[in-house]
This record gives sequence, C-alpha cells and structure tokens, in this order.
Amino acid sequence: MRKIILMTSLISILISSTCFAYTDTNDKLNSSQLVLGYISLTDTPAKVRSVYGAPTSIKNNTYYYGNSFKIFFWDGHNGIYDMTTTENNGIATADGVHVGMAENVLNDVYGEPSSKRKDNSYTNYYYYGVGGDALKCLIFRVSNGKIKEISLHWSD
Repeated sequence: MRKIILMTSLISILISSTCFAYTDTNDKLNSSQLVLGYISLTDTPAKVRSVYGAPTSIKNNTYYYGNSFKIFFWDGHNGIYDMTTTENNGIATADGVHVGMAENVLNDVYGEPSSKRKDNSYTNYYYYGVGGDALKCLIFRVSNGKIKEISLHWSD
C-alpha cells in the first residue's frame, strides 16, 4: 500500500510539474509586453507628446516622427489604433526587440508566433495578447533574415 501511495504521489507531482513548467507563448503576451517605444495602445496624444515631444508632422490623425515612426489615433477617440517603426531609430518593444535584429530573436524572446503570413519578399509574425489584451497584436515584418518593421495595433 505504501508503494502505491508513493508511486501515485510521484506520478501526480510529475504530471503537475510538467503542466506548470510548459508555457505556450502563443496568444500570451501580457500588457507590459504590448508596448512599442514606451507607448501602449491605450495611451493618449498627450502621453505620446510627453514621451516624444511634438511630432514632425500630423496628417489624418497620424503623428509622424521623422520618416520611420508613426502613430495613428482612432478618429474621434483618444486612443491609438496603430503604431509602426521601420528603422533602427531607438524605438523597441518592451522586451528590447528593434528593427534590424535577426529574425531568430523573435523565437528566442517570444516563442512561436500566434500566426505567420508569408509573401514573396517578406514574412509577418503575429503575437497576440492574452485576456483583456487579446485584441492587441505585435507584428514583425521580416525579410532576408532581418526585422524590417514592427507594428503594434488592435486586431482586425
């Protein structure tokens, strides 16, 4: 009887440690990871200006900072719909990923993407949030083994 209890306990410990040790990163980015350049999708134009100052230009609800970083605000709302960076300009994700890094850093930092879409010249890697952030998505556009663009936006 003692061996049965011991064996049952051991099996139970192994099963529970296996379940808790495994972390599926798909659809699992938390709020603190869904940030690009210190800005989140719930930030206001005032917050963006407090971080980056006045934009270089503003057109159609979009703040442009130089030629490589833009933030599009929802029409009639205070929140951000989309932000995109296209150069290694100091803008990075909360986990330190920036344009110009090697493609394999995505798997190292975030694991397998929620989904991938390939085109002739590039591949988009999609990483979605979890829980209340499930409609938020970090997208990395990769070409020739390098990250060429990073976007954070609300899912369509």
